[in-house]
Amino acid sequence: MTENICVITEEYSGLNKSGGIGSCCRGLAESLVRAGYSVDVLITDLTCASNGAVLRPLSGRGPRFIFLADFARGDKQVAFPADDIMKAYSVYRYLRNDKYRILHFNDWKGSGFYCAMAKRQGLLKSFVVTNLHGSSEWVRRHNLNAPELADFERESIERSQIENSDLVISPSDYLLDWCERQGVVLPEHRRLDWLLPQWLGELDTNSDERLTTEEVAPNAVSELIFFGRHERRKGFELFVDAVAQLPPRIQPDLTFIGRFDKIGKEFSGSYVFRRLPAYAGRIRFFNRFDQDGAIKRILHSPRSLCVMPSLIENSPCVVGECFTVGAPFLSTDVGGISELVDPDSRPYCLVEPDSKALALAIERVIDKGMPRLKSTLNPEMISKSWIDCHESIDAALRTNEQREPSTFGPLVSVCLTHYERPNLLRKAIERILEQTYDNIEILIVDDGSRRSDAHSYFDELESKQRRFPIKIIRSANRYLGAARNLAASHARGEYILFHDDDNLAELDEIEIFVRAAIASGNEILTSQYWMFNSNDGDAWPQKKKLAYFPIGIGGVFSFFRNRFGDANALIEKNAFERIGGFTELRGVGWEDWEFFLRAYIQGAKMGVVPEPLFNYRVSANGMLATGDAVANHERLYAMLDLERPKISGDLLRYAQKDLLERELTEWLSAKLGDETGGNLHRELASLEPNSLEARLKLSDLAFAIGRTADAIEIGAADVAQREKLLFLASKLERSESPTKYRQHHVAVESREGNDVVLLKGWAFGKHGVPYVPNRLLVEGDQFETLAHVRQYRPDVLDQFQFEQGEHLGFILVAKKTGVRSKIARYLGPKRKRVASHVNARIEFVSPTSPIEGHIDDLAWGREVVIPAPEPANWNDTITVDAANSAFILLKIGDEYRIGQQLSKTRARFTCSADHAMIDHSQINLILPNEGRTAVTFE
Repeated sequence: MTENICVITEEYSGLNKSGGIGSCCRGLAESLVRAGYSVDVLITDLTCASNGAVLRPLSGRGPRFIFLADFARGDKQVAFPADDIMKAYSVYRYLRNDKYRILHFNDWKGSGFYCAMAKRQGLLKSFVVTNLHGSSEWVRRHNLNAPELADFERESIERSQIENSDLVISPSDYLLDWCERQGVVLPEHRRLDWLLPQWLGELDTNSDERLTTEEVAPNAVSELIFFGRHERRKGFELFVDAVAQLPPRIQPDLTFIGRFDKIGKEFSGSYVFRRLPAYAGRIRFFNRFDQDGAIKRILHSPRSLCVMPSLIENSPCVVGECFTVGAPFLSTDVGGISELVDPDSRPYCLVEPDSKALALAIERVIDKGMPRLKSTLNPEMISKSWIDCHESIDAALRTNEQREPSTFGPLVSVCLTHYERPNLLRKAIERILEQTYDNIEILIVDDGSRRSDAHSYFDELESKQRRFPIKIIRSANRYLGAARNLAASHARGEYILFHDDDNLAELDEIEIFVRAAIASGNEILTSQYWMFNSNDGDAWPQKKKLAYFPIGIGGVFSFFRNRFGDANALIEKNAFERIGGFTELRGVGWEDWEFFLRAYIQGAKMGVVPEPLFNYRVSANGMLATGDAVANHERLYAMLDLERPKISGDLLRYAQKDLLERELTEWLSAKLGDETGGNLHRELASLEPNSLEARLKLSDLAFAIGRTADAIEIGAADVAQREKLLFLASKLERSESPTKYRQHHVAVESREGNDVVLLKGWAFGKHGVPYVPNRLLVEGDQFETLAHVRQYRPDVLDQFQFEQGEHLGFILVAKKTGVRSKIARYLGPKRKRVASHVNARIEFVSPTSPIEGHIDDLAWGREVVIPAPEPANWNDTITVDAANSAFILLKIGDEYRIGQQLSKTRARFTCSADHAMIDHSQINLILPNEGRTAVTFE
């Protein structure tokens, strides 16, 4: 072993993700380095890569980073990981050669599944530790998420990893108890508090003090911080419900630190605005903070109260982080939270998971304050506990290294079935005769072959002495299930290895199978296998690859797809007979899937050997390629009718998933029917929650319900720009209220016309360069662009896969020229008709390069002349209340300025004029056609 310890994790604080797992893994890795261990961190997030470089911190005191993406791209024998099972196998491929004495895995995503399986089978020497944070099943059940088959697969490999680990470590007794209640068979386990990276700088002080928070004075809280992801289990809905119940005199600012999500089908940010549209305090969202950013935000909010109202929790890092920075908090008394708080402090900060109770607790803290909270956390003692744990692991490893390996070798009956393929059978037999394992018998069932060369080969096998005894069993053609049962009935071995006549064994196949079965106690073992394409029976695999990844174990997913593995499996003979063997159906496939599923239902001990033990021939003429799909499925259904397995809640959750999603969609649509900004709510529900597009759409929603300052803060990512816009917004909001400065009003009556047009859309030229036309034709009439503004269009960037940042969208206002329709058609050959959602033919005139574009919306308007007041009586600002929110323009000399819309709930715009640039007696405005328009000179 060349290294001591490897920490395998999807998240690592400061590198990629900001969750509790990343914080815990960083704290663990850096504390072990401080203790003198050599530590590598294997990052399994495939979006992270070093491009070949291995990273070390500049300080020299941190771990070395290795990226699974780099290894997986270089592993040409295995397909690049596309799901969590494939990722777990890639992790095994990297760790399989015993590079490390100790492996630290997290339960979430099951990246240690194959390593733990290999360790249980005696194929891996490293000590396997699984750290519990909360499995996917635990999260799904408490978030009430509708499951996919991939969810069930992930949950099964997580459970198997836990059960096959050498040691399980949990930060709470609660989660250990939960696992046992779910039927998880825990190996050796212990409770250890997590070690946060923020504590590491304080560990040399030899302090015996526990962490505490600051005291809160009465009436000192002006901000509530929801600290956590926007999930049901994190109490997101409970928090919003509690805020909605606060009395009008208590309306502190609300800050949400955590990633957006969906509540049912509803976008979490729009859920807040729907529930709290008229909330008096500010509402802010910070969804992209890493751990350090979140803590800094809390530190910069000395008048804040953190709220973590989880419905269920393990041992949340956010509580430890609040204690670390001294931030006062309220939380719910669920899961393992109380284990982190001193019993004397629990009445002040822990409440029942009920919105009314939480609202009363918030009101109490704001009115009366809160004493200093004490924790049970002592960083110095926690660090020492982790080091003591690793010293005990080292001792256990030294003891295991002194043990002699078992030399026991039970008889294995290799059962081959054959039909009319003697050339393939010959190669299969040759590989079995060369096995490294010595205690083998070979049983061949010929399932009614008629070819003379087949019979000649059988005669040859029977006439010569071989390394292992060979028995030929001749039978009428009864198909695969019956042939395998016949072979098994003649088997004398403790184990049966079924082997197809076109598979080619690896030379150590049986040795590894037997070793794994004895070490693990598994009654059924499948294995990984190489796949190669060949329709030529004489071909030897030149190019072979691992492309299918069996897991050997069952779950809810097993009723819908076979992840057990191939029938080329080692099965304890007693178990085979107890399960009932294969069903004997002629012309029907999937007998292996049916057998494995029945074994799972009956509770057989099952597993998979991570090593590829044979070569699987893929042929266009094979049974799988030529079978009857309907009959294959019916084979499974008939078995289930006989076995009558228990119907689990998860089976029904999956079966009714689509129905539930339709009902949620219909409920949400009905709920949003009368809401202000209902369309924006619906659009947000369809977007990826943490995308830029969703954030901008949420900003639009905030504008629509009149929360201008919130909208600007949500939509403006740049801090300096945001502060400037917030200052301007405060002035604009003050201008919306009637004041003594509104002195001159002009009413403009409606008039039909089509001399001005507003177009909303997008366009770009060569290399994705944004394009706005100077001239265009609308229904053959020529228009000239007066003014335009560019818009950010992430949907277009995604559609054409451009780099982020280009503003390909536009809003333009164009005025009809004097060119008649007939003449406009002859302006030149360079005209580009643009696709649109409007009932009008639109063409760009004289584009300089090939143009892609689209018109999303069109509105007609007209230019009007309005008498202006004396310059001394107004401050250059014009407010326009229009009949619709299409647009307004102010003409200043030869320049047109587009008005800024003040409120999305009303068609109210503002423009600024310059006295020196306009005729004092009148101004020119371009307005929508429809309805009455009121112009106010401020």
